[in-house]
Amino acid sequence: MEAGARKKWSKEPMRKAVESVQKTEMGFLKASKLYQVPRSTLENYVNHKSKAIDELLKTKIGRKCVLGEELERELALYCKIMDERYYGLRRKDVRRLAFQLAVIINLEHPFGGGKSMAGKKWLRNFMHRYPDLTYRTPQSPELEKLEFNPTKVYNVDETGITVVQGSRSKVISIKGMPQQKEGSLSPLSPV
Repeated sequence: MEAGARKKWSKEPMRKAVESVQKTEMGFLKASKLYQVPRSTLENYVNHKSKAIDELLKTKIGRKCVLGEELERELALYCKIMDERYYGLRRKDVRRLAFQLAVIINLEHPFGGGKSMAGKKWLRNFMHRYPDLTYRTPQSPELEKLEFNPTKVYNVDETGITVVQGSRSKVISIKGMPQQKEGSLSPLSPV
């Protein structure tokens, strides 16, 4: 196995290699070469007496999700819902949400630094875990293009709606969805 290759092996060959070493049919080096698994990982699995091999093979490598898989999945779903409602969340918005969720649920978290938001590295990993999300620059819709019916325009309270757009910061959007304006309203479907 190449040095630096992480988790490029299959579970079944690792299981066979562990069993071969445990039954003293072969040593670590020979099993590693024969089954094409990393020797150091094989040694760790054989020497780890407290768990069965099946449990060890299920263990994911790397850092665990700070928020947990279920909460992160809900946060990703929230990002998608907000995008579909034409109110895409900026990077800082999602970082603040992650921090607030961790504080509200009383989770132990590495966020902080006085900014009250998750770090950029957390957001990068979050986006990597949800490849159906991407960054987009919002664009203003044109009423003629949308064939917007003037009878479907309503007066609403502007609280919480950005009226003056500053710099166009990127928003988190669903891959493959058309671009939209940050804080814009969607055309209403006929009743």
